[in-house]
Amino acid sequence: MTTQILTIGHSNHTWETFSPLLLDNEIELLVDVRSNPVSRFAPFANHRTLPDLLESVGIDYEFMGGPLGGKPADRTMYDSKGKPDYRKMRSLDEFQDAIDQLVGMASRRRTVILCSEEDPSQCHRRLLLGPSLESANCHSLHIRGDGAIHNNEQLSSGKRYHQQLQGTLPSERSGLSRICPATLRQRPELGRRHRGAAGPYQPGQQGISEDRTGASYHSRQL
Repeated sequence: MTTQILTIGHSNHTWETFSPLLLDNEIELLVDVRSNPVSRFAPFANHRTLPDLLESVGIDYEFMGGPLGGKPADRTMYDSKGKPDYRKMRSLDEFQDAIDQLVGMASRRRTVILCSEEDPSQCHRRLLLGPSLESANCHSLHIRGDGAIHNNEQLSSGKRYHQQLQGTLPSERSGLSRICPATLRQRPELGRRHRGAAGPYQPGQQGISEDRTGASYHSRQL
């Protein structure tokens, strides 16, 4: 029998915009899989605040960011470039035991996995947890920032997902690195323009991810 589990990212929601996404999907249990359950951009999602907010709307909270988080404390779980090695992480007994526990909870109650990123295709809840959930016959559905529900086939990260089945993600390449060096020498303003393209964070306009190793970055608009 197939078990169903939902996933969601808090992004830069407020509690007033986030909680209806849970209630509309009749969530009974939220499982937090963030290694660091704090957020500069969504203060309601901090670990000292979120459990009480969830309790106020009849939803239970469970923290599993230790065994299932995307940024393990064990430095041997990182590759030579400092990126988490998801294949190695999935091989740990602690990780697999936590997956079994998660699937068991989802089989009994309407459960959602929480991380920070709005887009699950860029998040460890898909790239790290996804393969193990599928192996356990647990089907994932993803609640997007606008309330849409996407299955795995509707996500844009097919290539990244299959790369993760083989090991670590490839190194990120900025748009600047794709500009021809000769062009940069002739038009240095392109480099300046690209480095400043992201601009300042504007609350309510652009989602911010705190999930990847390294600096925060802009994600899909809500």
